[in-house]
Amino acid sequence: MSGNYVSPSSNTWAQNRLLKFVVLVIGVISVWNAFQLERAISSQRTILIPPAFNSPLEISGNEASDITLDAYARYIMSLSGNYTPATARRQFNALLSMFSPSTYQRAKAQLYDLAERIEIAKVTNAFVIQKVLASNREIEIHGINKMFSESSSLAPENKTYVINYEIVDGRFTLLDYNEYEALSGGKKR
Repeated sequence: MSGNYVSPSSNTWAQNRLLKFVVLVIGVISVWNAFQLERAISSQRTILIPPAFNSPLEISGNEASDITLDAYARYIMSLSGNYTPATARRQFNALLSMFSPSTYQRAKAQLYDLAERIEIAKVTNAFVIQKVLASNREIEIHGINKMFSESSSLAPENKTYVINYEIVDGRFTLLDYNEYEALSGGKKR
């Protein structure tokens, strides 16, 4: 083994210093890599997107773009406003998955009660969205509602629904969902 030094012990000493330096560099790189990996994992979020969303959704922190809010409003109204006795319960179950844990039980009781009334009365409903307006944690949906029973059809009505929502860690959750009565100026359940 030839080296830069005359004495073999000096060569060994130099090789040890070189190996210690290499081990130190590898250790520093490993610690830096572990830190970067932890930072990358903690900043990642899993966002559940309901089916039938074909437009790009933009959610940043606790805010969403108007296009995203419009898409969520249309999805919510397709589940809650367009139903038959055969599909109402299944659609309401899908809608329940969007409610926040704090309002889930109340919404579940209301939607299951509505599904039972729909099945008993054999009512079919169609809601056509005309306009969606999003403001601070609230979405207004204006449209025409048409209700049918087995033997008759009711006249189309203009209706407005108000959705209260929140976005927590990139997840859209429903807080409340109401029909809005324009004549009395108040919200109706």
